[in-house]
Amino acid sequence: MFFWLCYIIAFIPLNILYPTRVLGKRKFPKNTPVLIASNHLSAKDPILVQLKFAKKIYFLAKIELFTNKFKSFFLKLFGAIPVDRNKVAISSIKEVFKLLKKNKKICVFPQGTRKNLPFVEPDDLKNGVAMFSAKTATPVLPIAFFDKSRAFKLNTLSVGELIYPTSNDLSKENLTNYSIKIAKAINSLLPKEK
Repeated sequence: MFFWLCYIIAFIPLNILYPTRVLGKRKFPKNTPVLIASNHLSAKDPILVQLKFAKKIYFLAKIELFTNKFKSFFLKLFGAIPVDRNKVAISSIKEVFKLLKKNKKICVFPQGTRKNLPFVEPDDLKNGVAMFSAKTATPVLPIAFFDKSRAFKLNTLSVGELIYPTSNDLSKENLTNYSIKIAKAINSLLPKEK
């Protein structure tokens, strides 16, 4: 309830401040769990994803953001799941599995941190989204921001086709290959030349 109240209050101001058009919005699955894999250019990305799809979408966030109790309270209220990027806790993994079982949607940034360029480089990939997808047989929805979100500048968010895991093999080789497939899908949504 609190999420929707904040959504209503924030919707108009954020749409004016950070105008973002969505290409392929109809591809967003309604009544099924999904892992959303996105490039990561701005701290505003998780908020804009929730705003544009009008859904409470959970997202993985670095544990350093949760050191302040006040900030931590609001991050968790908006669906943030704390993750230590150096050593992922079992509790974080279990939380993701639990949410997917409840048909929730979770946004993961496969690079694990913000980058300056929109393209996802294979060398930057973490295998988290591939592991979650393979382990739970949950499809991945690739999305891509064209640019870093800036005040009063129109940005584009492009939505791709669902990618279904072909195996529940959790070997490093299989997860790396699956992660590269996801990265290629994200990159294919971006304009070829800027």
